[in-house]
Amino acid sequence: MIYVANWKMNGDKGLCESYKRHLMNVIVCPPYPLIHHFQNSALTVGAQNCSQYYKGSYTGEVSAEMLKDSGCSYVIVGHSERRAFETEAVVLEKARRVIEAGMTPIICSAELMDIDLDPKSYMIAYEPVWAIGTGKTPKPSEIFLMVNAFKMRTECETVLYGGSVNSKNADSLRDACDGFLIGGASLDVMEMQNIIR
Repeated sequence: MIYVANWKMNGDKGLCESYKRHLMNVIVCPPYPLIHHFQNSALTVGAQNCSQYYKGSYTGEVSAEMLKDSGCSYVIVGHSERRAFETEAVVLEKARRVIEAGMTPIICSAELMDIDLDPKSYMIAYEPVWAIGTGKTPKPSEIFLMVNAFKMRTECETVLYGGSVNSKNADSLRDACDGFLIGGASLDVMEMQNIIR
C-alpha cells in the first residue's frame, strides 16, 4: 500500500518534525515552504502542484526542476481543488514536466481520462469530487470498479483512492485500491499511524 499525505495549505515546522519522528513509508506533500524540512530525512517528499512551464516570467509559480532540486520525488497534479482553474490538457502538461524532471506525477481525476504517457511513469489518484472533505466515501466495490477501469483505460499499474480517507474507513477501502491520497486526516500523526496499521 502507498500512503500519500496531502497537507494542502496546512502544517508547520512542528508537524514536519513530528512526521520525521513517528512515521515511515509515507510520501509527504507539504506546502512549498516546508519541503526543505524533509531534506536528509527517511521520508519521501512530494509537492502539491507545479507549473506546466519549464521556467520564465510566471510570478508565484514553481517549476518541476525546482522541486526536484528541493528533494522532491513526487508531485500531485490536477487535484480536484485545482480543477476549477486547470484543464485536462494543462494537467497532462504538468505531468510531462514532472516526468522530464525525473520525478513521478500523481495525476488526480474524478473521471476516466486518456493519458498519453508511459503508464509506468505515473500514478493515478481516483478522487470523486463529492467525497473530498465531506466525510463520505463510495462503497469499496464502487472504488474497486473505478480503480480497475482506470487501469484498463490507461494501463497504469498504481491507482490510489482519495476522498475522506481516515482510520475508521481505511480497512474497508484497502482492498479496493493500491493506496491512499490522504487529506485532512494526514494533519494528525496518530491518525496517520492508525490508517497505516
